[in-house]
Amino acid sequence: MFLPVNEWQWHARLQTLFAGELATGRLVPLRLSTDPYFAQQSIRTFVNAERTDRCCVKTTLSVLNTGQYRGLNPDKLALAPKMTGWMRDRLGSDPLLRELGFGMLGEVATVSYRHPSFDQNAEGPYQYREMLGALWREHPLGQLRDGERLMTMAALLYVDDSGAPLVGALAYRAGVTLDAWIKAYLYAYLTPLLHCFFKHETYFVAHSENTMLVLSDNMPKRIVLKDFVEEVQVSQTVRRELTSEFRAVLGDFEEELIPLFVLTDVFDGFFRYLADLLVTHAAWPEERFWQLVASVVRDYQSRFPELLAQYRRFDLFCAEFPRFCLNKYRLVYHGYADANASSWESNLRFSGTLPNPIAPFAG
Repeated sequence: MFLPVNEWQWHARLQTLFAGELATGRLVPLRLSTDPYFAQQSIRTFVNAERTDRCCVKTTLSVLNTGQYRGLNPDKLALAPKMTGWMRDRLGSDPLLRELGFGMLGEVATVSYRHPSFDQNAEGPYQYREMLGALWREHPLGQLRDGERLMTMAALLYVDDSGAPLVGALAYRAGVTLDAWIKAYLYAYLTPLLHCFFKHETYFVAHSENTMLVLSDNMPKRIVLKDFVEEVQVSQTVRRELTSEFRAVLGDFEEELIPLFVLTDVFDGFFRYLADLLVTHAAWPEERFWQLVASVVRDYQSRFPELLAQYRRFDLFCAEFPRFCLNKYRLVYHGYADANASSWESNLRFSGTLPNPIAPFAG
């Protein structure tokens, strides 16, 4: 079984921790690839620089990044291709998502190796059971249509050395006002997330590194998501429709925290930085930004009045929401010791609340 390995992972982790497997020939090192690859923003996912028909390859990389070590859970890997199929069956025929051009990068093949000793220690640090595995994901360029190009959404936060923001340059090249460009962006990005959230009760961690923005003539047209197998969650209603193996992998998210997939991951995790950039480098009023965000939410809810119960159940116009402490988890609560069997995701920490910036524009 062929298993691609990150070169750093090989030298820093695998040669020592898997020495017994190498000595007995259960693992056999081959050679470095002769194809050139470049790393995506997530560092451990690699793209073939010459062959766009090849899949992207996500590897294990046992470095501590934000809250967790960047390994690959073998149980999730085992179900990733099935999850891709289930997600596409669930969302692929939806009329609005098709209209919006909503895209998902399928995870088409996976492989993992369970260490004969580490894997038996269920109470030990989780990262030692996630050190050797890989995932093949569809290449994003394969989803582009004529005249389209692709960029990671995180690039919208780029400001050059002269203080000019990329988002302003895109609006200029598109020949539209910044206001018109932001409107188009918010509609292309937020509308499909809201539809998955309210209509399909499917919740994505659609932060800026997981989201690719598709442009046409420098205008935002639609989004493509990745990493939905590892990070997607569904409602209790949807969970009851799933097989036991899917339920085990998806975990169980507390219902009162579900709005945070939008309020924290989108509003707090990305929009607040974009809003600040627009104020600082484009002299664009922050109030206007949040007015436009609220307008997208209100327009969506007006388009689907039959989902009123969902809007009340998960109120995105609430006055405030819990403040998620990503840095404090590591710096205050846990430190940098090896984590136990439970990953950081099962020990979410909150401290106080944040005011909801769209609450004043509920309408």
